[in-house]
Amino acid sequence: MTAATIAQGLFTGPAWDKRNQAEAIYREIMAATWPSSREAMAAIGQARDYLLGELDVHARLLNGCMDWREFDPDLWWFDGDRQEQAITIAADRAYDAALALRNRLAEYQGRERRAS
Repeated sequence: MTAATIAQGLFTGPAWDKRNQAEAIYREIMAATWPSSREAMAAIGQARDYLLGELDVHARLLNGCMDWREFDPDLWWFDGDRQEQAITIAADRAYDAALALRNRLAEYQGRERRAS
């Protein structure tokens, strides 16, 4: 199965939904007002960078620039389409990273509210 075929198959599937949700959360966070402390900026920024890295891995897998072997050689033991499985896992990781980013922002917003 080629990367283009995988992309077509996953464009509407669960992996694509997770990626879209992760990107929506990213846009939400970037539009939000961040707390002004350096600690908050650093923590939220690190979570943002982690999310962007996970989105990049997903895109590279989806576009065929990264093979499942580079992503997770243990997928060798998976019985199905290994590249498709890697794409699905990467989308799940990006979504989890987006949720962590949202939680990090909420945590520091709460700290700032309590401090004022």
